Amino acid sequence: PVAVSMTVLKTGFLFVGAEFGNHTLYQIAHLGDNDDELEFSSLNLPPAGESFLYSPRTLKNLVLVDELESLAPITSCMIIDLVGEDTPQFYALCGRGPDLHGKFFVMV
Repeated sequence: PVAVSMTVLKTGFLFVGAEFGNHTLYQIAHLGDNDDELEFSSLNLPPAGESFLYSPRTLKNLVLVDELESLAPITSCMIIDLVGEDTPQFYALCGRGPDLHGKFFVMV
């Protein structure tokens, strides 16, 4: 998901607040001090007409610690007793595009 904020904490954690997805908390496991890996910088651009290539990989330096489930964006919702339990349930249609999904919560 697209991040709207990233916060590095002094305790070695990274909080990522997502725009339309779950928020995540990572622990910084390594600082990426491996000299064997290529480094890319906007200060050292390749000559005109050339570009540098890289291969995406899984996370090496971050460990997922926790994930906060998000309902954003809620596209539709209703509070109704559909199952006949005398307790209304909260039904929400969440997500956007192909990630659209439904969730329900019991309101007490």
